[in-house]
Amino acid sequence: MVFRVINIKSVVTKCAVGMLVFVTVFNQADFKTFSPLPTPKKAEATYQFAPTGGSIVTGSNPAILGATAATAEGVNMGDWRGAAADDNLHFGITSTITGYNAYLDMAGFQLNNANVIIIQTEFDEDATAPATLVQICDWVSSTGVHNAADGQCSGGGWRNLNLADVTLAPTTGTAYSWQIYNGYWNTSATAPIDTPLTNFLNSGSVRIRFFSTTNTTSVVNIDYLRAFAVVNPVYSASGATQISGGTIAGDYTQASIGGTGQTGADNTYFRVPGTAGAVSDFYLSFDDIRTYTGANTILVRAEYSCSATGINHRPKIFNF
Repeated sequence: MVFRVINIKSVVTKCAVGMLVFVTVFNQADFKTFSPLPTPKKAEATYQFAPTGGSIVTGSNPAILGATAATAEGVNMGDWRGAAADDNLHFGITSTITGYNAYLDMAGFQLNNANVIIIQTEFDEDATAPATLVQICDWVSSTGVHNAADGQCSGGGWRNLNLADVTLAPTTGTAYSWQIYNGYWNTSATAPIDTPLTNFLNSGSVRIRFFSTTNTTSVVNIDYLRAFAVVNPVYSASGATQISGGTIAGDYTQASIGGTGQTGADNTYFRVPGTAGAVSDFYLSFDDIRTYTGANTILVRAEYSCSATGINHRPKIFNF
């Protein structure tokens, strides 16, 4: 008995309407000629992470409402588990006259040669909304940290995820996204801080905190926190060099790419003015570039403007 595998594409192209049906007739003795199916492969690594722990350092936990239905305004589950999923079941924190401070841990974090960590969250606050910073613990470097190391973040200190360090105070559930990489933070208008992604792992755990010093009694509800360790083909500037021109206004991080709620298209610019004796001449650097097999194109996209005084300019890319 002879069996032939029918080419599915050729069958489909010959059928105008109807159902494609495969009928197989076989002799049980012929089974011995078939190779066994391969053993299903086990996933050895993951790239997405959710909270596995957390605590309130300053503030308190409001009444637990886990037995009620989910609502956008916040159903407090009582602890960090409320921030595990995008489900309107929340991790609630009651702020105080000194503000609030709560952190979430994501254990078992694997970088897998990633060049970017994407961090996403959604939270909301009462009408008397505390000005909030969302921060990540740098366990290694204290250079340029926004808050010094403490009992919850030793070795380095806390770094703001907020673009341009602008605080957040959403009074309805609002989603935010950040993409951090080596060069996301800076010490001057042009100089980055060396922050390899390994700085943010402590025995395989990443720690994010929600922090405010606003004097107000308010309930903060965190709906979810999640992070992705990825090899990202889209890059933001990780430094800048001025060749000539006047005094720089702003810094290169203001040309970075954000995400929902923290976009880089925010009309905040890295400005290098030209003068009568020195034209505006500078470049941005993009580090830790990863190439792909078969890639044949580099797309450069920017939003920029110049003054209306007859300036001619030519964006260029450096040929190494």
